[in-house]
Amino acid sequence: MGKMIAVCGSPDCGKTVTALKLAQEIYHLSKTSIVFLSPDINVPSMAYLFPNGKDSDLYSLGAALDKTDIYKEDVIRQTVNVKTMQNFGFLGFKLGENRYSYPRPTEDKILQLFAVLRDCAEYVIVDCPCDSGDTVSTLS
Repeated sequence: MGKMIAVCGSPDCGKTVTALKLAQEIYHLSKTSIVFLSPDINVPSMAYLFPNGKDSDLYSLGAALDKTDIYKEDVIRQTVNVKTMQNFGFLGFKLGENRYSYPRPTEDKILQLFAVLRDCAEYVIVDCPCDSGDTVSTLS
């Protein structure tokens, strides 16, 4: 079962950069599997993290959460891997998605996602959204 690290803070304080640097350092020091989770629907991270990525090569956290039950295969299918870093993947929302794109996930669904992610990777780094009503931030 993997470890989960949540990076929280005020808007524009550098959470995403800190979380990315932390994930990279853990990866380079341990060469272990990492999943970077960016669940902020207000600032879809996939276009930011992969600015040159084709839309067809970027997947969405929303698609994994939209399932009735969350299975490891579905999460892996929605994870975008870094070609130069084996076992380093990203899970977030795509450009154009917003809070109306998918139903709001329940606590049970988020906890199920966390369990699957911890089963998929040695480390799960969560870049927590600033939204105080965000279920992912509350539970991480």
